[in-house]
Amino acid sequence: VYHMNDYIVSLKKEKYKVHTKPITLATPGKADVDVVILQDPDDYEICFVNEDGFDDLCTTKDGDDIVDWKARAEKGADADKGKFEKLKQ
Repeated sequence: VYHMNDYIVSLKKEKYKVHTKPITLATPGKADVDVVILQDPDDYEICFVNEDGFDDLCTTKDGDDIVDWKARAEKGADADKGKFEKLKQ
């Protein structure tokens, strides 16, 4: 199993740069996630996340496949709907 530092070492050999050093992001009540951001030779940023923490955060529960549109509206979740469409014009 590859660990994050193994990826960093191998990608550095391919001229990738470490944009943001590895850091552990705490998510209270959930799994902590190790993250590192690398920059490829074309200057694109790539975010790597450890598999264990990511998989733990991606779990679902019954009902997660149903959208509660009323709750979304109450929270203003769609307040900027169409914002990016306007930018395309």
